[in-house]
Amino acid sequence: MARLADLALGTTAVKPFSFKRKRRDNSEVECAVLIRILSAGELDHARINAARYLNSLDSEKTAGQTREDILRDAETIEVLTTALRDPEKPEQSWASTTDLRAMLSTTEIALLSKAYEDFSEEVG
Repeated sequence: MARLADLALGTTAVKPFSFKRKRRDNSEVECAVLIRILSAGELDHARINAARYLNSLDSEKTAGQTREDILRDAETIEVLTTALRDPEKPEQSWASTTDLRAMLSTTEIALLSKAYEDFSEEVG
């Protein structure tokens, strides 16, 4: 575990994490990110953004899913958007919310979410 004092949001616990992603041609690419633990305020902000996202969806996009499931998934994406940092520029997010939704599979999102949760428990 590393501590990076120069993050734009202040001193916080940060940990490198790498994972393999499948490309469209089914080849794999190694991705590296930093996982940063969010503050209580940032977690609240993620929940608010997730609720806004849910309220912006039309019924066609939510067919077959409960509002609770959509909200949970949206909260996960919002947390990851803030928690995942670019290893080369830790002050920057690894990807935007829109990009995360577009480029990550549900398996990759679950993997990153689990890594965040594990690190959060490790830090306490």
